[in-house]
Amino acid sequence: MRKIILFLFLIAFTTVFSQDKFKFKSMDYGIGTYKISNRNSVFVLNASLDVTTSYQSNLFTLSNAIGFGFGQNEDSNTDLEGYYEVDLLYGREFKLANKFYLETHTGVGFISQNNTTISDEKQSWAIPVKAKFLYYTGKRFAIGLNPNVSFNKVNSIYSLNFLLHLNF
Repeated sequence: MRKIILFLFLIAFTTVFSQDKFKFKSMDYGIGTYKISNRNSVFVLNASLDVTTSYQSNLFTLSNAIGFGFGQNEDSNTDLEGYYEVDLLYGREFKLANKFYLETHTGVGFISQNNTTISDEKQSWAIPVKAKFLYYTGKRFAIGLNPNVSFNKVNSIYSLNFLLHLNF
């Protein structure tokens, strides 16, 4: 299923960029931590990579996130947990002050979650919501914070990343 979604996105992506109206805007790399809604996580890491395009004042983002760490199951045993998520997002950018910007994004995604206590991988459609608080240190580079939430049928995931942002 993930391969089909990725293949369809790549076809749409190349079709859109064959026109002159869309342009690459930015690429973001984030690293941080996450929390699964109904689990006690002990040590967890999260990484994300976003590629954003723009058309007028509209932002379109392909987002990819992966997280792993240690959590406690219902029997208070420690197990290894992880997730993988791919999202298609729509967003807008707002100037807050000189060199400070806010990007908001929401859309649809696909998430896969697993841990060592449960033998099968759980997959679900997701509704991700992201915010990017950016401080531009130069014309093309910014640093920032990126809080995220991914609502889905398995377990909602909340994350906070330190963000490196590069404009094209």
